[in-house]
Amino acid sequence: MDTLDRAGPKIGPRTTSALVLVAHGKTSDTAIPDGLDVHAERITRRSVADHMLTAYLAHPPYVSNLHERFDELRAKQAVIVPLFTGAGYYVDVALPRALEPPGAAAGVNDCTIRLTPPVGDHPEIGSLLADAARRAMAAACFEARRTAVVLCGHGTLRHPASGESTHRHAEHMATVLDVSAVVAVFLDQPPQIEDVYDLTPAKNLVVVPDLVGGGRHAVEDLPHRLGLPSGGFMKTAQVHDRSIIVTEPVYGNESVTELMITLARGSGIPLRTGDKDGPP
Repeated sequence: MDTLDRAGPKIGPRTTSALVLVAHGKTSDTAIPDGLDVHAERITRRSVADHMLTAYLAHPPYVSNLHERFDELRAKQAVIVPLFTGAGYYVDVALPRALEPPGAAAGVNDCTIRLTPPVGDHPEIGSLLADAARRAMAAACFEARRTAVVLCGHGTLRHPASGESTHRHAEHMATVLDVSAVVAVFLDQPPQIEDVYDLTPAKNLVVVPDLVGGGRHAVEDLPHRLGLPSGGFMKTAQVHDRSIIVTEPVYGNESVTELMITLARGSGIPLRTGDKDGPP
């Protein structure tokens, strides 16, 4: 875990804990629901921490304003769980930079902040992606020997670690799925999603988005670049003599909420036990 201990002027006794879920956030497609709030609502019902917060890099409430919110809540300790698909520019560069206090006036004297690994780095994500592929194969009645699973991550050339988690998940899926091949492709780094038609001769393609939420990349960019209609998950279409079905992203699943709680508990910040079946 990365530990960020800050010092500043006293603002009064700090006695509470905060659990913060952080995501990149939307820059334009505001009509698409934000999955981070769904996770936050589930965790709130569990009463895991005194305060349940969400923050974003791209829109309010901003990550850069978290220190002020901790001061207002008199938070003594906080754990931040990044809802990202893996390490890369945003997790390794942009997020730590946004968490830096804006000078001595930040007043984060006794608040201990711990940042967990990104959710997408958890090995259980590979199993969730594999399960999504199995459901799609069954729904489309695809024969295993004629089917390839295509795992599509975002990727970026801005950071050398980008795409590593997607490749790891693809390797895991190849060991547990009975298909002709598992291929990892990306939106913003090679091999790109359009290359999939050259990467496998399989007649049936199950495309699994390794993307957070149902945002523009999953709903519009991915299908458009495959030559598919936008906005339709779990619908079989024909492109270039291939039968293609795109699964829903897994990062909104309740299982991912549980992974977030697991990551938070592993941070070293004491949290409440939390009743899984507790009242809302």
